[in-house]
Amino acid sequence: MSQAELAHLIGSDAPLIGRYERGLTLPNIEQLIRIATVFNVAPGEILPGGQDELRTRLIALRQELAEKIVQVDSPESLEEIIRLTDKFISYNQPPKK
Repeated sequence: MSQAELAHLIGSDAPLIGRYERGLTLPNIEQLIRIATVFNVAPGEILPGGQDELRTRLIALRQELAEKIVQVDSPESLEEIIRLTDKFISYNQPPKK
């Protein structure tokens, strides 16, 4: 199912579904119930469990980072942030075989 299809079925928009998938935000209770209904599962099955504490933490940290990034008004500063994140990502990638 595409993001656009799911968005249509729950009365939302595809970019929001994308943010859910990337862990940038979590659905509110109404959206959670609609999504669960579409997939014919209980809402609790969609919620993170104890084993998903890392995912929940990642979502919160990504949200915090996204909120801070919007406050940066300098293109040069944003370019520097991008360079630093690219460097950080490449540093933390496993070596290619």
